[in-house]
Amino acid sequence: MIYFKKNYIKLILIILVLFVILLLGIAFVLNPNKYVTVGTRNGIIIFVIGLVAILFSMFLIILFFMKLLDRKSIFLINNEGIYDGVSILNYPFIKWQDVIGIEEYDIKNIPHLKISLKNPTIYINKKSGFLKWVLNYNYNTYQSPIVLNSTYLSCSFNDFKKAILESYAKYGDGLSPCSAKFVTS
Repeated sequence: MIYFKKNYIKLILIILVLFVILLLGIAFVLNPNKYVTVGTRNGIIIFVIGLVAILFSMFLIILFFMKLLDRKSIFLINNEGIYDGVSILNYPFIKWQDVIGIEEYDIKNIPHLKISLKNPTIYINKKSGFLKWVLNYNYNTYQSPIVLNSTYLSCSFNDFKKAILESYAKYGDGLSPCSAKFVTS
């Protein structure tokens, strides 16, 4: 069994950045005409941008704060599969028997591992609302609902990738080669 703990410092930094976005949004809503420029000549546009910033940042602050306080949030790899309890997406438990391949992706200069599944819709349907929408977006964009990274973990991406690939080689069904391809998007 391999597990990685969450990185408290990264989570706190993300929350602080979200608070800055929240404060900017509040400023835009309270006094939109002050922020009118050549590019945005209308105070209503500034007001709407501020409102969206407030709603978006508040939602994410709550999610990240809950992860920060959750003592059970770890990334676990065992003989049955992968449990990502650190990501704010709360991916369902990924069973090795459902994995048909693992690829390395570079998404906006952040390395990820795309987990290809036999039946991705089962994993998508385990979620609802916004989280289901994100899994559908991942599936439509990357051909898999599960796209993992080590951003919130206390390890390097190389250690993260090595642990997943070695576990897949050991516990996976053996139908797919255990080598990561590098794909940029």
